[in-house]
Amino acid sequence: MQSVLLETTRPIEELDGAEVAIPTASATSVVLLRALLEIRHGLRPRYREFVQSDSVDPVRDGAAAALWIGDIALRRGGSTSHTILDMGELFTDWTGLPFVFALWQTSAGPERDDELLALGELLADSRRHYEANAEALAERYGPELGLEPGRLLRYWRSLEYGLDEEMQRGLLHFYRLAAELGEAPGVPPLRWVTR
Repeated sequence: MQSVLLETTRPIEELDGAEVAIPTASATSVVLLRALLEIRHGLRPRYREFVQSDSVDPVRDGAAAALWIGDIALRRGGSTSHTILDMGELFTDWTGLPFVFALWQTSAGPERDDELLALGELLADSRRHYEANAEALAERYGPELGLEPGRLLRYWRSLEYGLDEEMQRGLLHFYRLAAELGEAPGVPPLRWVTR
């Protein structure tokens, strides 16, 4: 959480018919926003896409709200006088389930399981490297991202890296919402590759 934020100039319930700026960089976050606005609150805002950067500010340019993601969201969250809403928290408040913002998935079939297991080991190695070097990595990359290293480290440590049963329920619930919005064909089965 903390890196997918809705900045709004008015209460969320008052966004019906209002311009809401959505970034072109994250389809998942946009579908989450649409589910919260359209399904939960029954609103029909006017969406306008924008290319997210530090020099672009749709709210300053007249949008009632803007969705921010990634390092820009992390920087922007504490630098505005407008209301900032964490999209993951809104999903959890609504559904009682956690939101899965990132997931490695593939449509490869069982014939590629050995390759997928090898990829899984590489990802696990990367995670172990992060855990052993988190402070140094934050010192190195914080300035590049425009973030104080301690802030970046706190963000990284707030993330969950597993996919337990409750997170799987949250993921499948999101797929159902995306299908209701016409953004997904339905709820796919989850197949795990194990040795």
